[in-house]
Formats: sequence, structure tokens, C-alpha cells
Amino acid sequence: MDCKIYGRRYCRHFSGSSNLTEAGIGLKHTNNLELNIAETGNNNQYKELVEWFAELWKKPQAHQEKTLIFKDGSRKKVNFKQYLIAEIEKIFIEYTPRDIYYKILFELFGNQILEIENDPEFNRQIGRLKNTAIFHSLYDFQKKGALSLIRMLQKYDGAILADAVGLGKTWSALTVIKFFQMQGREVILLCPKKLESNWRRYKEDQESKFESDKLKFFIRFHTDMNSDRLNSYNDRADKLFCDDKPKLIVIDESHNLRNDKSQRYKFLIEQILQKNQDIKVLLISATPINNSLNDARNQFKLMVQGNVHGYETKLGIKNFDHQYQVFDLIYINKSGNLILNNQKEVLDFLTLNKEKGRFVPDAVDRGDESAIAELVNALKAWLSSQIDQEPRDLLAKIKKGNKSALEIVKQNIKVDEKFQVDKFDLVAWVLVSAD
Repeated sequence: MDCKIYGRRYCRHFSGSSNLTEAGIGLKHTNNLELNIAETGNNNQYKELVEWFAELWKKPQAHQEKTLIFKDGSRKKVNFKQYLIAEIEKIFIEYTPRDIYYKILFELFGNQILEIENDPEFNRQIGRLKNTAIFHSLYDFQKKGALSLIRMLQKYDGAILADAVGLGKTWSALTVIKFFQMQGREVILLCPKKLESNWRRYKEDQESKFESDKLKFFIRFHTDMNSDRLNSYNDRADKLFCDDKPKLIVIDESHNLRNDKSQRYKFLIEQILQKNQDIKVLLISATPINNSLNDARNQFKLMVQGNVHGYETKLGIKNFDHQYQVFDLIYINKSGNLILNNQKEVLDFLTLNKEKGRFVPDAVDRGDESAIAELVNALKAWLSSQIDQEPRDLLAKIKKGNKSALEIVKQNIKVDEKFQVDKFDLVAWVLVSAD
């Protein structure tokens, strides 16, 4: 390769095949394929490259004249170096860290912002909200967040407010409550008992700063999620919230309901959420994930009344449990022995058996955790794309100790075959041929 080196400030240099010409730097179209890399000055080559680069510009060829041809046909000769610098300056923009941060935010949330701004019906609906005391009390970032939550609740019937501690989640949620209250929805707030006063003081007739908004909602505690506790309240006739009124359920500290095996969780799903035809769920938690992604999965399932297919129509997710599985790899040797390993152990095994045709990057050999994580994610993505029902059923039988299913696997063992366990508590099963 005919390699060139181009130096610049901040101890960086670019090396590659592109010539320092108009075509080489992209000012003119070319069919050539170029390969260029950028490196920092933290190596021994940098000083020598800078000196070499400076010497290039001392040569006469670097100062030859360039003939410019204008639209009217007139011509003008200019110093080529100055011409090149001027052209580069035209296409060069120096972005500040703030610019880059805003760009990242726009790439993440730009579609939501544009969707809100370009929807006249939505803007008409929030017109009244913008005149409320609670909305006027929010900071700009809270207003944008509240509107985004409202939009998500309208589209998906669920949303999570996961701002960090101290960013005003309560007031943001009250704004959402007010909007849906104005839309005719009944609002039920579930919170830990210790946080009752945080919410009750903003209700109607509590002489709060939002008294003019007449905020109305029923307060229940997480520990009230059983028939006896709910029936002990006398503030409404329908004590289990099962009438036909459209509802908004707001769950504060929703991470306390992250265990889908608990009686409280099951009662909320089966006796309240599933008994309502028109219900939206707003979750509030600064720590939606405590132990594993299953914490978030179980909270998100509250938004679809526990239906694992609830996101298929709106988000194209056929089975929500597929998105939040506990990943592990299983190695089955030729003797049919199952060895359940965590990801690191399996990767170590693959690393030790590279001579059998399995490629693992050197960084994994060295135990680089980020490289290991990257490889794990790559394996998961590939394995997930291979799934179908037949091997899934087969491995489910193996897990239950079905010897005939295990014999089938032993007779048809393949390298890098992937299966999935029933109930999705494991995603990746890897069958590898070994001595």
C-alpha cells in the first residue's frame, strides 16, 4: 500500500492511502477506495512523522500554483497550499462537547420531540394542561419529560419515570396525573406507606400550592394488594377498582413490585389490571433494576397486564419474556453430560480450544472484561437469530431429564447449535463437539 502520513495538532496523525489532493480529502469525486486510520501521538513514531511531514511542505512541489476557473470563465492563479487550507476550512466544523451531547440527545429522543411538535391534536390536548399550576411549577426539562410520558402512555398504555433522586419525579408525575384526570380517567396511586404524605399533601382540599388544579386520586399502598386490605377502605364503592371507568394506575417505587412470583404482584395483575378494559400504567422508580434485567422485565409487564404478547402490536415484540432472559451457556459433550456454566467459564473453555476452530480475540485470552462482554453480546445476538420451536422443545425436555431427548441430541450433535429452554429462564444453549 502506498501510505501517506498527515499530521495535525493535539498529537494526532492520520496515515493511509489517500493522497493530499482534492480527491484524496473528498473535495472531488473519485472511484478510488482508500483506507486511512487515525492515531494518537502517544507512541514513538509521532515525533518522526511530524518532522517528515514538515519536510514535505518545504519542497517546491508543495508551493506550486493552482489555477482557479470561475463560472464566468475567468482564471486566477493562487498558492496551492493556501488554496488547500482555505478549502479544508470550508468543510471543517469544530464541535464542542456540548454540541456532541446535544447531538446524542437528539439521536436518542429526536423522533419523540418532532412527533410531539408536529401533532396538532396532541398539542390541542395539552393546551389546557399548560395553564395549570403544576405545569407552570416545573422546570423546562421536567415539562419535556412530562409531555413525553403522556405521549408514551397514549401510544403504549404504559411508561416509566426513572429520573434520578432529586429531579422532581413527584411533580412530574402529578402533571401526568392532572392531564389524564382532565381526560376523564380515574387515577389510583400505589406507593409504600412511608411515602403517603408525599402524595396526600397535593390532593384536593389539602391547601397545597396546586390547590387550584383540584388533583384527585385514590391512594393505596403496596401492602394493600389483597382483597381484605382493599375492602377495608370506605372512600369508594368499587373497592377493587374493577368498574368500567378508564383508569390510570401510578405506581411509586415500582421496583418494590419487581418479583412476579409475589402474591402482591399476582394480585395486582390478576385482580386489578386484568379486570380493567381501559387502563394505563405509569411506573416511578429511580432504581428500576436492582438485581437483574428481570426486575425491569417484571415491572414493564405491569404495563400490559402481565401479557407477554402485550407489546406485539405496538412494538413488534412477539414475546416480551424473550427480551429479558437470564443468559447462560450450556456445554454438552459427546457423552451427553450437561455442564451449566456462566458466560466467563464458557468463554474460557472456548479460548482454551481455539485449535479446534473456535476463534476468540486475544483480548479475551488476556481476561479483558469489556472484550468478554462484547463477545458475549455478539454470541447472544447470533444465537438469538437461530432460534426455532423444535430445538426449544427438545432442550426443554432435556432440562426435565428426558433421556430419549438427550439421545436425539447425542446422535445429531453439531458445533455451535443453539437451543432455548422452556419458560425462557435460559436463552443460549450451545452444543459443541468435544473429546
